[in-house]
Amino acid sequence: EGNNYRLQVRMYDDSGSIEWNGAINRVGNTWQLQSQFTGEHLRWATNPSHTSGISEKLVRPDSDADDQFYANTVYGILHSSGEGFGVSEVLFNANTPLLQTPDTSFTDAQFYADYLLNEDGLQELRITSTPFDFQLRGRYRVKDFPVLTEKWMSYLRNEQLRWMLKGVQDSRLPDTTIRDAALAQQMEWQLHIKESEALGFLLPAAGIQHTKLMMNGRMNVDESRMLMNLDVFDEELRLNGWLLDSLNGQWTASFRIDSSSLDFSVLESRGQLKALESPSIRAQDLQWQASMQADSI
Repeated sequence: EGNNYRLQVRMYDDSGSIEWNGAINRVGNTWQLQSQFTGEHLRWATNPSHTSGISEKLVRPDSDADDQFYANTVYGILHSSGEGFGVSEVLFNANTPLLQTPDTSFTDAQFYADYLLNEDGLQELRITSTPFDFQLRGRYRVKDFPVLTEKWMSYLRNEQLRWMLKGVQDSRLPDTTIRDAALAQQMEWQLHIKESEALGFLLPAAGIQHTKLMMNGRMNVDESRMLMNLDVFDEELRLNGWLLDSLNGQWTASFRIDSSSLDFSVLESRGQLKALESPSIRAQDLQWQASMQADSI
């Protein structure tokens, strides 16, 4: 026999209203959340002075904001389950009949996401939406992401400085000691952009006017080594006055954190373009292949 708890949240302001109702059923150490939500007359705006991404662009609507986003009705569900403080399954689904943005509008816009933690430790995240689809699967621990990200960003910044100095030695190697050791992370992901207009809001600084990008990536990373593979295909990419027709490329990179990129690294790239055009350049049937191991190209 378990315990049942009911949840009810209501929020109202000038940006609209949101109502969330749900119930939590707890049996022993396991729990399950079932909930649904509804939003009415949701309105938000963007600050034109910010161009680095959605997290910095969203502000409260006001009379000085030119870029208004509006959804008359949003409804959906949020279900989740787990054991103790852990989450083993999440399901989220949101729908709106009409989403209006400064550049376009989406009818019957949908956003669906689910997360599953299998018994063998394999994690799967799927996102299906009107503008894009995304899948991530692998064995990883989210709490290690900040540690590994800081560690490898420091290494890559150091190597960028080394190459900018044209081989001049830089003794500021990153500290390889971490108090809480991070586990090895293994991830594979797929990304498919379906609506180019959405990128104007999500990545305004990229200058992308049109894309149907399809990307497959793989990464194995721990405290000492990182291996990345990336496959990209786009039938028509337009950005900042450039046209890349039928882009098909592959990239591979491997690094060791206790060695500089001049001593140990592998960078490989190959691909082809049907056409490359800009106001001053026009080329067709382009192919490339490049490989760098340590300091040899």
